[in-house]
Amino acid sequence: MMRILFKLLFVFISFLYWHNSEAQYQYHAAIKPVDTSGFYAIDITSELSSYVSVSLNDIRIVDKDQKQVPYIIRSLGATSFISQYRSLKIISNSSDTIQSVVLENASKDKIEKIGLLLKNAAVRRTINISGSDENSKWFAIAEDLPLLNNYLPSKDEYVEDIPIPLSSYRYFRILINNKKYDPLNIISAGYTYPFLEYKTTPYKSEYTDNGPSSFIQRDSSDKDSYIFITHSKPYQFNKLDIRIKAPKYYKRDAEVVIDGYRYSYVISSDTLVHFSFPSSKSQKYYIRIFNGDNPPVKIESVHSQQLTTQIITWLEKNAAYELVLGNPKAQSPNYDLANFKDSISLILPIAGIGNVVPYPADVQKADKFNTKNLVWPAIIAAVLILGLLTFRLTKEVEKK
Repeated sequence: MMRILFKLLFVFISFLYWHNSEAQYQYHAAIKPVDTSGFYAIDITSELSSYVSVSLNDIRIVDKDQKQVPYIIRSLGATSFISQYRSLKIISNSSDTIQSVVLENASKDKIEKIGLLLKNAAVRRTINISGSDENSKWFAIAEDLPLLNNYLPSKDEYVEDIPIPLSSYRYFRILINNKKYDPLNIISAGYTYPFLEYKTTPYKSEYTDNGPSSFIQRDSSDKDSYIFITHSKPYQFNKLDIRIKAPKYYKRDAEVVIDGYRYSYVISSDTLVHFSFPSSKSQKYYIRIFNGDNPPVKIESVHSQQLTTQIITWLEKNAAYELVLGNPKAQSPNYDLANFKDSISLILPIAGIGNVVPYPADVQKADKFNTKNLVWPAIIAAVLILGLLTFRLTKEVEKK
């Protein structure tokens, strides 16, 4: 009898723990009906990202019966490499303290951005790029460029874009300063052709602009400039583009401080000024620029961006679906569809959604169903079982 009671108590405690960990979904949005059955993409816009966690674990799609509909999350970071980059052949890739990667631009196209497809790595490196027409005598193109950890939460590879002055060398050499650490795993390399507009392809940009951010610049007596940035909503971002209007020539150390984490960079007047880092939803953070004895830089604008990401799912014609969002304790779902992601076309029609609205206070959506009404009966039952156990143990002690 005691064993049975203990088992019942364990079951009830487990139930209460499960319910406590099963936080409720707070928002939902209707998915607009589609006129043809098939796979569709739903854009995770800046607005939509403000309602979900950085990991994107707390997204669900449900049908009219509130049953889950499988989906996958796909970032255009890696898929755009296939669609928007022309290949650069990797001639050599030697690994040491300095990792040397030589790329061939056989057509001698004019290149303004080199893309490296990398296996995920949460690291920071600096790189130098030089060019050559004979693969022997090298000429400087750019120095001390930041190579940062733009890794993706939903894939195991990502694209690192390296902006360079327009160049048409047949060979490019990238020197990555690994110091004493392991080399980066470079899968392939490519470039975006500056005179081929993306309008000729149905693919979207790799990043989605969140719009301008409000900021205040303060030039401190410690010779550093502090740019305090505020976002209007907690949307996700993992890239900042800043426009500096003065001085004309500069090369300085800088850091972005987000939630106590510091990300170091070198900014220069001969390169695009952008900062990349792991995804964040912080609404307030700051940039620190080390001016030394130089006049402070003057910031004109700050734009935050996030990797363009989509929800991929199968929708039936004229069926009713909705997105369910905002559950900080939700775990990533395990759908069979993930095993077939490589067979899903990279070009998909877009399914629109309605406005994201909160659930009424008396309507809460759990991962499968609402267990709110079962909590108090479970607590009462657990208390009764504990009381019964205590009573029986007291009786047994008295007998002994």
